[in-house]
Amino acid sequence: MPDILKGGITFTQASNVAPAGYGDIQGPLLAYIESYAENWEKNSLVSRLFATRKSTHFGENISGLTSMGNFVPTDELEPSAATDMREGFEKFIRHTTFTNSFGVSKEMIADNLILNLENAPKAFMNSRGRSRELFGASLYGAALKQSKTATYENKVFDATTADGEALFSENHTSVYEDGPVQRNVFSDDLTVDTFAEAETMMQNFTDDRGTELKLQPDTILIPNIAALKRKVWATVGSANEPGTGNNDFNFLAGRYNVLVWNMLNRYVDPSASVFPWVLIDSQAIEDMLAAVFLERQPLDLFSDYVANKRKNVWFGDERYSAGFVNWRFAVAGGVEGASEL
Repeated sequence: MPDILKGGITFTQASNVAPAGYGDIQGPLLAYIESYAENWEKNSLVSRLFATRKSTHFGENISGLTSMGNFVPTDELEPSAATDMREGFEKFIRHTTFTNSFGVSKEMIADNLILNLENAPKAFMNSRGRSRELFGASLYGAALKQSKTATYENKVFDATTADGEALFSENHTSVYEDGPVQRNVFSDDLTVDTFAEAETMMQNFTDDRGTELKLQPDTILIPNIAALKRKVWATVGSANEPGTGNNDFNFLAGRYNVLVWNMLNRYVDPSASVFPWVLIDSQAIEDMLAAVFLERQPLDLFSDYVANKRKNVWFGDERYSAGFVNWRFAVAGGVEGASEL
């Protein structure tokens, strides 16, 4: 039976590992792996930009319900009102297996190369944590290009929301034929005025039947671009009127968390004059399951002695997936090819 570690990581040791002289290092290597897994979890942006859920299936169908009609004034003895609601667009997200491995040689043990023994599992877990972040970033990066597909390690993944559009689109339709068509993307650069317009746009989103929602954006997501960071801090970090000597109150100050994701830089032209920026309602991600990261199988480790390599090789695999379901949790500005506000 495999051992269960923190975070649901499972570990199995082959029977030939100890006789080959690698038994004593299994415990220390596991301790390093657990430690580095916790470090990545603490600093993960994927966990803040996706609602993480466990899955027990090949993939998951995710959808939501539209709102009900309003309560209706009803006279005495009249029957109770009955209003309809229906299932919204449905999104299927299929899991993928991700793998990697590392090896420990007899020379490393014989020469008591403690740092090398520590660096091997460290590099392995850094690879694992980085890969999960890059996978999530590839979906957001595709969205900032208004693309319906994302590419990670030469494999193409679905980056649409449940309505079949890219996350950031000017043509988000309704499950009702006469429902509203809405947009959550524009090309304008970040200023106090465009920020306020974007915030208002998001707060005015409706569900598929046109019913008002209670969206409250509280997070700004940007790539790690110095010019854009200065604009963000000037817009939401200044208590007074940004860019002037006035003492007017800045109603945006202190209301937003700022997430700077350097992994988005892969999807941004560093020579551009305008860079993308995103407003997010972090609570809506959870409440709507708007962006989901589905854990199908936690990291499974298998330690084996590979005779023809004369190494103790650790194989790791895990299954997960991620995707967008409901676009209403976010608005993007500074997107090339989009219309102006």
